[in-house]
Amino acid sequence: MPKLWLIGILFLFLTVRLSGQEQVLYQPKSLKFSNISVDSALLIIENQTDLHFTFRSDLLHTTNRVNAYFKNVPLCIILDSLFSNPNLNYQIIENQLVVYEQKIPADNALVLVDSLSSSQIISFGGEIRDAKTGDALPFAAISVQNSILGTISNEDGLFYIQIRNSHTNDSILISYLGYRTLRIPLHFIPKYKIYSLESTSIPLQEVIIRGLHPENLIRMAIDYKKRNYPNHSFVQRAFYREAIKRDKKYMLYSEGILDVLKRPYRPSLFKEQVKLVKQRSFKAIERKDSIKIKLYGGIQTSLDLDVVKNSFSFIDLELMNDYVYSMRDMVINDDKLAYKIEFKPKNSKQAFVYEGYIYLDVKSLAFVELEFQYTKASLQKMRNAFIVRQSPRLLIIPQNAHYTVTYKESEGIYYMHHIQGELTLKVKLKRKFLSSKYSASFEMVATELNGSAPRRFTADQTIRANTIFSDLSPRYDVNFWGLENFLVPEEDLMKAFERLSLER
Repeated sequence: MPKLWLIGILFLFLTVRLSGQEQVLYQPKSLKFSNISVDSALLIIENQTDLHFTFRSDLLHTTNRVNAYFKNVPLCIILDSLFSNPNLNYQIIENQLVVYEQKIPADNALVLVDSLSSSQIISFGGEIRDAKTGDALPFAAISVQNSILGTISNEDGLFYIQIRNSHTNDSILISYLGYRTLRIPLHFIPKYKIYSLESTSIPLQEVIIRGLHPENLIRMAIDYKKRNYPNHSFVQRAFYREAIKRDKKYMLYSEGILDVLKRPYRPSLFKEQVKLVKQRSFKAIERKDSIKIKLYGGIQTSLDLDVVKNSFSFIDLELMNDYVYSMRDMVINDDKLAYKIEFKPKNSKQAFVYEGYIYLDVKSLAFVELEFQYTKASLQKMRNAFIVRQSPRLLIIPQNAHYTVTYKESEGIYYMHHIQGELTLKVKLKRKFLSSKYSASFEMVATELNGSAPRRFTADQTIRANTIFSDLSPRYDVNFWGLENFLVPEEDLMKAFERLSLER
């Protein structure tokens, strides 16, 4: 057998406090192996942890030789390295560390709705508005009650959704943070309707909160991540779009359907994968445009913005002391109470510090929504953090970088639902007075879930997460999506599609 080289792995992961012995899986370990069998490496781990491994013999190539150096690496990452199997998971039962393989379903992780006939699909749309003001409610969630299947409204409050007939006995939920959820039996849903949601909130002074400081609530929510979020791999189908605007003119707009293979919400050696289902782009970059900026972003940024999985500083046990937390309100989220906690950095002039709001479900203490942005002072220190390449003749000043991340619950587990980000830049030629405003935006909304562990996507199925969509279409046509769910374009986008010149 060839040697298994694991040299120089020096990850520094932060400890996640968990109840009971499960904590051991997340605690950092420092281990050094030199030309020993993997089986012998496991014996060393057993001696350090007072645990005994239980697993099927065919899950481990025990004759492989290993040279490895792990410094402050969580035990589950070390096990990922030794077993080298992305479908394995770990659980501690009494003094046994059980290694088991997730069930692998059929090759098609998700049923392709394009393979269904129109008679098997129920489709409808509408507008979602505030019951009192009539204002549009952007990014409201529209979902099937007993499944992770749905979409969101666009910035104008419009939505369109297609649902399989198998859900006809179910109900549709229309929800928005701070509003009462509408629950409507699917067989009562018309083809098109304006839905009015009633705002509701509970003043904080009317709620008795004894001994619950916001910092303690955040720490408890971090403790409960393991029970509130998936501990297994799964696939989400998602609609993704990104755009770049100069002043009010669209220069680039791309959108597509993706299958995203998500890893467990624990430290993992294996990366998430993205499979492209369909895509297209519209470009209107004129030759006379002398300013060309390539911006960081794309699908990879959306994956990185899974805040709960990637432990951003404001919900990181080791970095929370850099922030001040304040209880601001209690709101309704999916007909459940949620704490609204504001956070600000103690030193807003540091680079890479945020301010914003955290919403915690009162009962489960799950993170259900996080809204945050870089501080103004932080942005000034990060002028080059968002730009890959720029002309020396340009002066580029970041104006704002704002993000929103939401999670939806299904059978007691919270899954990624909607990610949105927007970056605005002021760009001008040096020694010139006039400037232009550039904005880059992206969002990803999960439209369907396969809760089972999928097969790992093959190399020819995957795309790099930083890939920019480039497929072209002669005109914008909603029929392009077939029976897939997508985000309805806003009115200004529809106008832009009419005038965009398409690269060929």
